[in-house]
Amino acid sequence: MKNIDNPEYMNIILSGKASLAECFAEIEYDIIQNEFKRASQPENKIPAKIKKFIKKEDVPKLFLNLCQN
Repeated sequence: MKNIDNPEYMNIILSGKASLAECFAEIEYDIIQNEFKRASQPENKIPAKIKKFIKKEDVPKLFLNLCQN
């Protein structure tokens, strides 16, 4: 951890922040905030071909056969 003792390196890493803890707190907040935004957006539509496939009567049998074999 020799770089932490180097003032020039710390100036670059901290980019105006008072401490590394402040930098990490900001990063974590951004990640959490972005994940909440992503989770709150409506889910993508299921493609029409997939919907059509799921509606077929033999699909449950197909999955049961796959699980049994």
